Amino acid sequence: MFKLTFLLLLLTVFASPFYCQNKPSKINSTPSQNNDGKSKLLNPEAKTPFPYNHSVDKGLPDKSGNLWFATSEGIYRYDGKLFTKYQVMDGLLADHVACMLQDKAGNIWFGARCGIVRYSPFAVTGSGSPLFTGVKMREANGNGFLADVKGNDVPDAKNTVTQMIEDPHGAIWFCVGFNLYRTDGKSLAAITTAVGDYLKSERAQYHCTYPDDFGIAGIYQDKQGNILISTIACSCGPNVIYRLDGSRTNHPCILNSCKHDLHNPQELAAHNKEIASSFSKISNEEGNTKIAFTTVLEDKSGTIWIGSDSGVYRYDGMHLTHFTKGDLLSKSVVNNIYEDKKGNIWFGTAESADFKGNGVFLYEPSASAKPGSSSITQFTTKDGLCNNGPFKSNIVSSIAEDNMGKLWISGDGGVSYYNGKGFTSLTKKDGFTNQPVKCMAKDKVGNLWFGTWLLGLYRYDGISLICFTENMPEL
Repeated sequence: MFKLTFLLLLLTVFASPFYCQNKPSKINSTPSQNNDGKSKLLNPEAKTPFPYNHSVDKGLPDKSGNLWFATSEGIYRYDGKLFTKYQVMDGLLADHVACMLQDKAGNIWFGARCGIVRYSPFAVTGSGSPLFTGVKMREANGNGFLADVKGNDVPDAKNTVTQMIEDPHGAIWFCVGFNLYRTDGKSLAAITTAVGDYLKSERAQYHCTYPDDFGIAGIYQDKQGNILISTIACSCGPNVIYRLDGSRTNHPCILNSCKHDLHNPQELAAHNKEIASSFSKISNEEGNTKIAFTTVLEDKSGTIWIGSDSGVYRYDGMHLTHFTKGDLLSKSVVNNIYEDKKGNIWFGTAESADFKGNGVFLYEPSASAKPGSSSITQFTTKDGLCNNGPFKSNIVSSIAEDNMGKLWISGDGGVSYYNGKGFTSLTKKDGFTNQPVKCMAKDKVGNLWFGTWLLGLYRYDGISLICFTENMPEL
């Protein structure tokens, strides 16, 4: 089921959009007055027949100590006392944001269903410089929006910006469908890189019936500044991870700014050679061409761990190997990988064909050297993992560690922490209202925040749990 859902999601975002600068006319420099200065979020359940469409999806702590929360109702910023809400009327391109990033200069970037938006915290209110400026995406035919049942324009899901990274030069890279785009982070002018054309040329050798049935599943950056690009194929050919050499991310041919005459066969060949030499292909040794790569983590030793719908792969800079074979981990959909302070690696699992996950797996590198010890341990709801409330599907949404060394796991069954042997879930006695947790974030003093369905937001300081949502119902 995960494969089908994952592939259908990717098909919705595959398009060949072009970009135009979003003109900041009539963009407010201050947040919506009716939502400004609230001490809590407001659960919208009373306003909609589909309350579970509303949720806190992601959290981001910034360098100034603020917390940003991406919700279905817009973006909230928490300054330690009050929440400020930002929506389309304030300059966002869409209320529902898919990803967030803070760059080295302190700007906050939001990826949404119709483009990217940059929030400039240094803009002076009333100076004419908007807090939010965006780059809006449209499809090649100019129809970047669809109409809802009332005739209102709504963002087309094909234009979703799902992931962003900042390279060592301060440029922001983001992927949509088949293409990888780049903005220098200053002018906000987005350009189409040569990555999409290169991947299409790689794809051509497989003679696909549906040549567009392929795209970029995700982008990641290692400690050397190389960009890892995972691809996904639905009908033919392999799913491969390509590595763009970090020393060539500013190469004119990659940025389509070179002086090659592409109408000249010799210069075109030289141009394509420059592009091809910028990439290396990371293939697995098993010949499995239908792997759906989901997440990437580089640990302290420099080993790169790659989650997939068939377990975990390990990349040492030369070879991609299946971490375990024939066991439950290798048959799991791994969508979360986390390294704790002790150097242990945790693998969280997502929905599989039976609509359930397999909990979380703990890999202890040091334990493998001990006689009679197993280096991999599985934890499920039977061990106390996220077993609060009506949903106990063993699906993991996020993993985090607090300042005291407690390892926290969230999922459909709430949130729980590891005590060294098993997990303990937060319950009604702790003030938790049985909500599936979609994200976790840690603030500057070490408090953990949990974002849930129904726009639920909780803060845990190690002793007590506080709900920051008005009118929070129980499931």
